[in-house]
Amino acid sequence: MCKETEIKRVIINLLENAIAAIAGEGTIRLESYYNHELKIITITVADSGCGIPAEDKERLFEPYFSTKKTGTGLGLAIVSTIIADHNGYIRIRDNKPKGSLFIIELPATDRR
Repeated sequence: MCKETEIKRVIINLLENAIAAIAGEGTIRLESYYNHELKIITITVADSGCGIPAEDKERLFEPYFSTKKTGTGLGLAIVSTIIADHNGYIRIRDNKPKGSLFIIELPATDRR
């Protein structure tokens, strides 16, 4: 079970970052998938924007780290905390041929 408002906050933050990354030109893809065998929900947010330099990826989820001039560096730190609070994982990958791909995996339980 997840807190709907917190997961919305995660998705909105990732989409806002993707919008900033494409700077008006490019694509954003939001997908979800449920693996019945493993009972895992996977959510991906991919953009064809500028991408994230390798040296920044390790620090991306740290509080107060930002690649934006006006950023506070709290958005992705909060995203990471929310996902961890739901016993999930978030990863960043390069989106081929360019851009960024955020992958979220959350455990799913049956509602009864």
